[in-house]
Amino acid sequence: MRKPESYRQWQQELLVSENGTVAIIIQSMQPSDIDAVARLPYSCVISDAIYAETDRPHPRMYGAFPHFLHDYGVMRKVLPIPEAIAKMTGIPAKRMKIKDRGFLKEGYRCDINIFDLNELKGQATYMNPTEYATGIRYCIINGKIAVRDDVVLNQSSGMLLKL
Repeated sequence: MRKPESYRQWQQELLVSENGTVAIIIQSMQPSDIDAVARLPYSCVISDAIYAETDRPHPRMYGAFPHFLHDYGVMRKVLPIPEAIAKMTGIPAKRMKIKDRGFLKEGYRCDINIFDLNELKGQATYMNPTEYATGIRYCIINGKIAVRDDVVLNQSSGMLLKL
């Protein structure tokens, strides 16, 4: 690749040379700002992963939610654990108007994660982005055990939700 004339040209040439399979990481937000947004009663937690066919996904594709619970709930105590969990379950379900998910409630479909809060931790890093989290005792999806004691047993029990 020849020397680009500008940063924008470099980005364009990189995208072309890699057939559009490039992702970049720009860390431009202050942690205190992120904490402030996390504390807002209406904020939701999502993954910032890029869901593409790649062997180098963003590490949060494999650990956004365990990382959030560990960092924001256990280590830094930015949020109480029940509030942190609600930001990943009930609050997004309500915002997206998914009527039968997000809460453990009679008549609702539910996926359940049972974890050891002292061991729950996202393991994915930028160098090893496909590492699964630890501390998950059970992950039950649509009534089927998908994970037991950090071992993935079933990858096909989920379903696409159309809104």
